[in-house]
Amino acid sequence: MLIGIDASRLTEKNRTGTENYLYYVVNCIAKYDMGNKYILYFRDKPTDSFWNNLVCNNINFSYRVMTGLLSWTQVNLAMACVKDCINVLLSPWHTIPIFHKPSMKIVSVIHGLEYSRMRGGPTIYSILFSDKVIAVSNYTKSEILNSLPIVKKEKIKVIYEGVDTALYYKRSAEEIADVKNKYGISGKYVFYIGTFGLRKNIPKMIQAFGRFVNNYPEFKDLNFVLGGKIPLEYEKIKELPKSLSIERLVKFLGYVPENDLPALLSGAHALMYVSKSEGFGLPVLESLSCRTRVITANTSATKEVGDGFVYLADPNDIVSITDAIYKSFSNDLFFDYDSIESYIRTNFDWSQNSKKLLSELV
Repeated sequence: MLIGIDASRLTEKNRTGTENYLYYVVNCIAKYDMGNKYILYFRDKPTDSFWNNLVCNNINFSYRVMTGLLSWTQVNLAMACVKDCINVLLSPWHTIPIFHKPSMKIVSVIHGLEYSRMRGGPTIYSILFSDKVIAVSNYTKSEILNSLPIVKKEKIKVIYEGVDTALYYKRSAEEIADVKNKYGISGKYVFYIGTFGLRKNIPKMIQAFGRFVNNYPEFKDLNFVLGGKIPLEYEKIKELPKSLSIERLVKFLGYVPENDLPALLSGAHALMYVSKSEGFGLPVLESLSCRTRVITANTSATKEVGDGFVYLADPNDIVSITDAIYKSFSNDLFFDYDSIESYIRTNFDWSQNSKKLLSELV
């Protein structure tokens, strides 16, 4: 069987959640599938080292680079799939070619419906006209069925994302000290990592943090460190700490390379990730894998992914978030590390979940 994969964003310099998802899926499948053949479709040529690391020198994997001025998906990818006689197309980006051979099976991965720009045509079309839809959480599946009741629930398969435990594990005191020195972090801190946007609820997290340090003087030197690229339209978020008189305690790091994240997570008192809506919430798992407490929302997929191992807060209630921060300090951990590691191995192993995905492709 010849499987095509839309890898159009995989060579982006600063990969985020969906790009990392596809990287791990391809990497895991390449390690054990020696029977099927694959073509990955790129916008930009991958370097030899990137390609070899991605597919583990599996000769059944090849790639094509396509550029064009018109719609890459609807023109370049559509034509390539016909020319190459693709049997199955895997699309992880919430968009699929409208025109394709009826015999070509399409499997779409839906990471969530929380992005406002994804509530329109491309995502709806992908869900309606793909042969199979992979939802990365039960929450995402329920959102799809609630938004599009005409979709049969049997069409949607829930397959979780995974966490790379070879990368995300508790780092040494020396590694933590080095990364704190690199980013100019001193003392205790709570940490946020992710994109910046309305659904991420960052203003309320900053307000709750300010309320916490003001209400509990013993934590007056606690820092709130936020990692992630801030888009131009969200730059004003940097003014909020000053208006709350906590600017000395709030630090914006900008984009953080993935190799620095395990140490930053390991060194944090807790991850604060109380977003309004998440299709999955990978930072929650990465933090737990680093043995770091997690403060997250009692709604959407983060509650599902955390599954009793996290401190929950109402994302719309500043007092609730403040209380969750306090509980993370006042309560002993209500789980043991062996239980967490077993939970991650059982539910979020990239290799096992990639095999589940492959079974839906073939």
